[in-house]
Amino acid sequence: MSTTTTSAWPKLEQPNTSNATFIDWQSTANRGKYDPNKKWRDGRFTQRVADYYQNLDDYNNGYKNGKYRNKSYYAWLENDRIISTISGQLELTGQERPKAKGLYHQLMLGDFWGHKEDTAVVVCLYVIEHNERDKRRGHPATIKNWQFDLIEQTLGVSRDKIQRNYGRLEYRVRTNCLRKAPQHDKYRNSESFSSNSVIEYEQISEQKAIEDLSN
Repeated sequence: MSTTTTSAWPKLEQPNTSNATFIDWQSTANRGKYDPNKKWRDGRFTQRVADYYQNLDDYNNGYKNGKYRNKSYYAWLENDRIISTISGQLELTGQERPKAKGLYHQLMLGDFWGHKEDTAVVVCLYVIEHNERDKRRGHPATIKNWQFDLIEQTLGVSRDKIQRNYGRLEYRVRTNCLRKAPQHDKYRNSESFSSNSVIEYEQISEQKAIEDLSN
């Protein structure tokens, strides 16, 4: 019998998370095809049926491999949800949201002062300021005191953080000190989207938005 010293679970190095394969196990459960909370009758697996299919979905999309998790993807997903939430709270328009998301993903967030959420607020204000169709203003010099107070009360971001980070953001866009945005989950299978065309349109909009803001 031969033996091996290599790991049974090779680390994820360059997984392809932009997987077009769509496993419709969630909506199948919603249609009553099976109970997601039940366990396998023959005891093959200890987890719920839904957990079993979720694991298969994660393997298929490159989000994990055995005991290893795709840290790059989960960091991207966290950032994506942060900018989506903040842009919604600041009521960005449908045209502004992909611009904010595209710019946010191209920033080295460690270069900014405070938390990721603080930088997300500044990105949204920057996009508002540079949208001629938006009557609102986003530059710190134009924001009124009561607006600063409202942002701090609702989002927890102080005037000082906005002023510091806004200048840093302006400099990075002006000098094109932006990184290539990570490409993860192009088809948004993890978010249970089935319409690839919508996602592709968003990606095109995000790329064009960065080009517009840089010019």
